[in-house]
Amino acid sequence: MCYDDNGAWCIRAIYQSTDNIIRILCKDGEKASYPGATFPSGFLDTSIACSYVAGGTYKRFVYYQKPDTTFVEYVSPNFRDRSVGK
Repeated sequence: MCYDDNGAWCIRAIYQSTDNIIRILCKDGEKASYPGATFPSGFLDTSIACSYVAGGTYKRFVYYQKPDTTFVEYVSPNFRDRSVGK
């Protein structure tokens, strides 16, 4: 996912690590990349979908399958302050 934040391009790579935790790797403009938020464990080799919507209260959406095989949606204005969607 990428978006413009006051003139700096921000990139968020969302992936499942070998411990099944969903993680975000961040890169903002010319700065070095850094680890971002983590999400609860996903189903082994889950697919991950994400979306960024400009404006509004919730701008970032992440979807994946949990270990119990149900699907989860996380909504967030900034990835740090997130909640389970509907």
